Amino acid sequence: MKSTRFCVAVHTLVALAVKGGEFVSSEAIAWSVDTNASLIRRLMSSLQRAGMITSQSGVKGGAKLAMKPEDITLLDVYCAVEDKTRMGVHSTNPKCPFGDLVEDQMTVILAKGHTEFERVLASKTIAQVAKPAIRRVKRAARS
Repeated sequence: MKSTRFCVAVHTLVALAVKGGEFVSSEAIAWSVDTNASLIRRLMSSLQRAGMITSQSGVKGGAKLAMKPEDITLLDVYCAVEDKTRMGVHSTNPKCPFGDLVEDQMTVILAKGHTEFERVLASKTIAQVAKPAIRRVKRAARS
């Protein structure tokens, strides 16, 4: 089963970046993501613990960014909302003549893959992801 928590959290942060400093309700973000507001609130809780957003209760409540979008990397978001468990290597039968070779090679391959994955996420920010969305919203507002 694939997890969409990371992508939904990025979508949430992009929605907040598009709105600038305004508070945005979990219901509005849930509409944008096409999901349940309770899922958005759970993700917002993780994002708030990580210091990326702040929230306010009440009629004009909701969430807004607590950091500049250019200071939030996708790796920061991933670490805030996803289980940090890496893909693991299985144990092999000690009597298998090649099992240890598969295990050793897969350990190296997975470590390199995870390192590259983190490098790519660390090189991108919410501001970069939000830039086309902000442009589209501004263009629509002028029309």
